[in-house]
Amino acid sequence: MATDVMMITLYYRGNESGFALASLVCVSLNLFFQTFAVYVLNMNLGWKVQLRELLLVWTLIKPGVDAYRVAIEAPMEAGRKIEKHEEMTLFRVVEMIFEAVPGAAIQSYAIFFSTKFRTSAAFLALLSSISAAAFLSALTSYDYDTSADGRKTRPQFYGYIPASKRLKVLCFSSLFFISAFNLAVRILACFLLSRDMTILVSVLASELALYFSYKLWRRDWTYWTPFNGVVGALVTLMCRLCIKLLADWCAIVQFRHPNEVGGAYFSFSFVLTIALGMVSVYVYDDEEGESGEGKNLDKDTVMIVMGSACLGLILSFGALAMTMKRKYISTFLSLQTSNSYCQQCFTERSADEGRFAIFDFNEVKWKGDIGVDVSLWVNERLPVWLEAIQCCAGTFWLTHQKLSQIPEWVVEDQSLICTTWRAIDEAQMAEKAKTSMSTITVMDGRPTGPGNDTEFEYSELD
Repeated sequence: MATDVMMITLYYRGNESGFALASLVCVSLNLFFQTFAVYVLNMNLGWKVQLRELLLVWTLIKPGVDAYRVAIEAPMEAGRKIEKHEEMTLFRVVEMIFEAVPGAAIQSYAIFFSTKFRTSAAFLALLSSISAAAFLSALTSYDYDTSADGRKTRPQFYGYIPASKRLKVLCFSSLFFISAFNLAVRILACFLLSRDMTILVSVLASELALYFSYKLWRRDWTYWTPFNGVVGALVTLMCRLCIKLLADWCAIVQFRHPNEVGGAYFSFSFVLTIALGMVSVYVYDDEEGESGEGKNLDKDTVMIVMGSACLGLILSFGALAMTMKRKYISTFLSLQTSNSYCQQCFTERSADEGRFAIFDFNEVKWKGDIGVDVSLWVNERLPVWLEAIQCCAGTFWLTHQKLSQIPEWVVEDQSLICTTWRAIDEAQMAEKAKTSMSTITVMDGRPTGPGNDTEFEYSELD
């Protein structure tokens, strides 16, 4: 954000209001879509929660607060649609797609088209923007893979980063440079193709059309988040678009997940980026266009820069492949769909808590294939869970938030849901009372604590 503000100021001072306006629009879109995301995620939690989250966005401290909540494993409120970790990733994605990546592109174009912006400050701002996008990309992939929950529940996908500290550093560095070089190749390729905007728009539109067609052909269009109706359609369109663009431009390794782009398509996009870079250099003609302040870049220079960026991208990916655990290389070639993955979370698990994760996903992903099995399982196990809650006094895994995830059509007897909800309330109250009683210190057979007149006396005697 700081470098964006600095460059907006420089653009206005340099009479380049177009670049300044474009940067300002990116910052505004970032805040707008973060605000929209806050509304969607907290629509069932009341205006006070929404106002609190909106203030975090508008004061620019939302990323830090999200990271803190994940670090302390803050409990989820009933009615929330996604976990804290997914929420943190969502806001990172919004920041990258609407500010970090376009900010880097705008700064690159300003440098390419105008010699007066080829200053140390401009290059430093560009490096900062690319590094910020690459760091967020690497951090997202690293956080997901090293998550204890992910490695426990989905070991077939998470766990490629080794335990060795040295190899962890190498893996994170590889993730960072994959994203940085991938973004550099994309930006330069688009600049080289921008001589003919028809070609550039056609290339970018064709990429999106191919991806959307692939998802529709495999009946895997609906995004995995549990939103339905008009909101669900908007969330699916926005998420599919943003995830695809970030996979293309930042090469976020986490997005090879079946719920996102998919392993095979992620690798295809990676190869396509290198091909796009090479083709853009081949068709570039440094003798076209006007000379002057926006003088064309020399083709030899362009070839060296693009070749170095492509080589760096290949070497970074090779370094990741060499340092990661070998069995996870196959995840880059996987053709598994999101529907299949979501259903596996239920069919391949035996523990109730693990199978309950099916409700984290949009019911479109599983209702048609295993909806009857899920309903039978819930109606069979719900009385057992109720008894366990009453016995465990607040320590059972089923919470208000989890209970609110069960769709109404799944449960035959809705009164049982109400009874379970009240049982959770009672168990939590009993647990709080037990915790409060445990803080009372017993000395010489007499209770002491705050408000006890004999506390000081017995402390002195002891």
